[in-house]
Amino acid sequence: MPEIGLNVENGQPTPVADAVVQRATDPIAVNVVTPGDFSAQFPTPLDHTEILDMCEDISLFQNIPEIRTSLKAEYWREMTSLAFTSGSNYIAFTDGACPEEYQHDGTNTTVNLKNIGAKKSLTISDILHSMASISAGWGIQNILGGYAAGEGLPGASDATAFTRAQIASLKVKEIRLSMALVMNAWDRLLAEGNATSRPLEFDGIEAQVVPANGAHTNTGTSVSGMTVSGSFSAIGFDRFLSETCAKPTHVFGHPQAIQEMLAAYFQLGFQGSQVIFQNDG
Repeated sequence: MPEIGLNVENGQPTPVADAVVQRATDPIAVNVVTPGDFSAQFPTPLDHTEILDMCEDISLFQNIPEIRTSLKAEYWREMTSLAFTSGSNYIAFTDGACPEEYQHDGTNTTVNLKNIGAKKSLTISDILHSMASISAGWGIQNILGGYAAGEGLPGASDATAFTRAQIASLKVKEIRLSMALVMNAWDRLLAEGNATSRPLEFDGIEAQVVPANGAHTNTGTSVSGMTVSGSFSAIGFDRFLSETCAKPTHVFGHPQAIQEMLAAYFQLGFQGSQVIFQNDG
């Protein structure tokens, strides 16, 4: 703005042209400033439903029979040899003589008691506080379980263990979560358990179903001590079923691989050369 000065000659006030008032620094303009305690005064409400990302649609635990015992260990004996004493395979003998003497042997096998579970420590004050929070309509009041991921998959259940579970306290909520965790971990242990590398575990399918224990396998890459290949033909699988003395009651594998195998067999059925009866998983 123009500065008002005093003319020395006539004593009349006259404006002094081109005089501008300068500041040392320019002011900083801020449009909106949120109060520092805004979140404390107006907190964001919490959704009363907690989503559980772990599904209880497990398959191995549902399909493998469990043998319970009150002992600290399970003992059984497996035959390892049954042959003639001389090592020959001759069963014929001369008239009036005795046949070949034979022998057999075996080993006693045992599996010690294994403990599985999950632990969560809670204080009485936390439990009481959660009950008061739920009753006031503030805290988590229910948990939403995962939907059945195995609809249409062999061995899977079409119904979830729970869809929406209401909880009354923090203790109830943690129990529900630990149940889902233990069930999923148990199912994984049945497949990948290894008592050799992890002594607290029991041996799962991958550790027991190996060529050393008499498992029939294809040639290919070795995985967990078991020789397998990435794919197999329906004819090769038919030959495997025909040559074995013990018919398989369960087929374990990745869901995608099992689906491809079923699709191949169903195509054979459509051609009139194969019939499949699938009564359950």
